[in-house]
Amino acid sequence: MNVSDLRPLVVLAVVLAAAGPVAAEQGAGEGPAADGLERKAAPLDPDTPVLRVDGEPVGRIWYERALAQTAAELEPASEAHGMDNAMVRRTAMERLIEQEVLYALARREEIPDLDEEVQRRFRAFVERVGGEEAFREQLARQGMEERHVRRIIRRKLASAWYVENVIGRDVTVSEEEARSYYEAKKDRVYAHPEERKIYQILAASSRGEEEALSRLDEVRRRYEAGEGFGPLAREFSDEPASRLVEGFIGIRTREDLPPDVADACFAATPGKLTPVVKTRFGYHVFLVTEVIPPENRSFEEVEDDVYQKARAVKLKKATKVALKRAGREMAVEVLLPH
Repeated sequence: MNVSDLRPLVVLAVVLAAAGPVAAEQGAGEGPAADGLERKAAPLDPDTPVLRVDGEPVGRIWYERALAQTAAELEPASEAHGMDNAMVRRTAMERLIEQEVLYALARREEIPDLDEEVQRRFRAFVERVGGEEAFREQLARQGMEERHVRRIIRRKLASAWYVENVIGRDVTVSEEEARSYYEAKKDRVYAHPEERKIYQILAASSRGEEEALSRLDEVRRRYEAGEGFGPLAREFSDEPASRLVEGFIGIRTREDLPPDVADACFAATPGKLTPVVKTRFGYHVFLVTEVIPPENRSFEEVEDDVYQKARAVKLKKATKVALKRAGREMAVEVLLPH
C-alpha cells in the first residue's frame, strides 16, 4: 500500500480550504485542497479525540484533514522515494500538532473583533458555495456540521493574528537583510530576459514539403498584400490550438523556444514574417508583433516588495522556533496510534 491509497481522504480537506481568503497559518503546514466535494467521505465520528493540546481535545476530523492534505502533497515523493502510509501518518500527526499548538497559543490572547470576523467570513463562505441550502447539502455529504466550518475559520483567523501580532511583533528586516534577499532573488524574481509576442502558421509535414511550402508562400503573399495574420492563421494553420487564437503561441523568451525557432523569432523585425522554419512538426512561419525588452529592476524599484518578502521568510522561521518551544512546554497527548 502506498500514499495514493489515501487519496479518497482528500475530500475532507475541501471545506476547510474553501473557508475564505484567510492568511495561512504560518509554518503550520496548511496545504491546498486536492479534490472536489462530490465524493462521499467514509463514515467516521468527527469528534472522537485523537489528540489533546493544552487540555483541549482535538477531534478525528482534523487528523483526517491533515492526513488527506499530507497524502496529496507527498504522493510524488512517495512514488520517487518509497514513502509508505506509516510515514505519511506520522507527518500528518506532526502537522496537526503544530497547527493545534499554534491555535492553543492564539486562544490565550484577546483577539479584537474575532467573533464578528468569524461570522462575516462564515456568511461569505455560505454565499460563495451557493447559499444556505447548497451549504447544508455539502455538509451532509461530508458528515460535517456548521460548527466544524466555524472552527476552521476561527482557527485560521486566530492563528494568523497570533503569528503576525505576537510572534511577528519583534520580527524586523534590516537594510542589509533586505539587500541580501534581493541579491539572492533578483535574477529569478526581479529580472526577466527579452521577450517577444509571437504568432505562427504551421503547414504540417504530413502534407509533404512541396504542398507545405506552397501554402506558406500563399500566406506570405496575402499577408504582404495587406490581409490580417489572424484570419490567415484560421484558414491555413494546421496547428489546432494556435489556430483557434489566430496563431498566437505566447510571449516567449529565447530559452522557451527550440533553437531554430528562437533564432528566427529573435532575429525578426516586428510586423514582418520570418523565413520558413522546419521542425519535426512541419514548416512554420512566425510573426513577432511586440518586443518586450529585458528588465532588471533595481533594489530601489522593488524595495517595498523585498522588505515584505524578506520579513515573511523571517516570520516563518520565527514561527517554527516558537511552535517548537511551545510544543515542549505545552501538554500534548497523542491518543491515536499512527
